[in-house]
Amino acid sequence: MATTTEQTNLFEAVTPQVTKPAPAQLKATKVAQPVPQNNPTPLRNLGKDPAFIECPFCLARARTTVTYENTDATAMAACGCCCVLGVLGVWMPFVFHWGADVDHHCSVCKRLVVHRDHNGAVTIHQAQDPAAGLSEKAPPAYVPMPQMGMDHKVAESPVPVPAPAPNANPHPNLPISN
Repeated sequence: MATTTEQTNLFEAVTPQVTKPAPAQLKATKVAQPVPQNNPTPLRNLGKDPAFIECPFCLARARTTVTYENTDATAMAACGCCCVLGVLGVWMPFVFHWGADVDHHCSVCKRLVVHRDHNGAVTIHQAQDPAAGLSEKAPPAYVPMPQMGMDHKVAESPVPVPAPAPNANPHPNLPISN
């Protein structure tokens, strides 16, 4: 029968050696970080689908609300589908918004931010004063009234009345008696 030292040597020979990695190796490995999903999309890159933007009017980061407006190109695509697929294909361009203009609205302030034409032309709507943010809704700047001194007299009527000339006849139709 085998001795205990021979049994331990056989056990060590059969089992694989597991080594721990060095601390320097653990620090060198990097794990990919997930990309945040609410990074604002540049306004010129907006397409047919809603996206997160930074609104130029209210400066909020929000998802856009998209509306589609069918154009003549949509009607022409419907005619083409009718010719190829028959009467049942007419609805396809209207459902899938083929050739439609796309309007992106801010979901917070509901203002039109981007209009994308069916040809691909992009119109970006900006606030009048980008530094002010809400230029149309902002109250006007405070303008102080001029200070009036104590010697200032307020006119009794809005139209100035000329002073009468001395020794003038107050009634021009009546003769002056001396």
